[in-house]
Amino acid sequence: MPPLPFHLLREGPDGIHPVELREPVLIGRDVDDHALRADRYLSGRHAMVERTGDTVVLTDLGSTNGTFLRVAGELELRPGDVFAVGRQLFRFVG
Repeated sequence: MPPLPFHLLREGPDGIHPVELREPVLIGRDVDDHALRADRYLSGRHAMVERTGDTVVLTDLGSTNGTFLRVAGELELRPGDVFAVGRQLFRFVG
């Protein structure tokens, strides 16, 4: 059976937007999301969200400013979790 999909929302100064899910989801200024390019608090490749078995994991990719609670390495996401990357908030819907 294929894994269940997961969903992310980006909540920035420009409103709330669903995140296009191409696994892994890369977050940063160098990624194809025009709204993120102007965020000077983001690294080029800041963080990644991907499915690992039955869990979804958030990984900081060695960013300068860290990822919510200064994640260093991996963190398993649970539905309802919110994490900050630069000036953007992301909500893991599940």
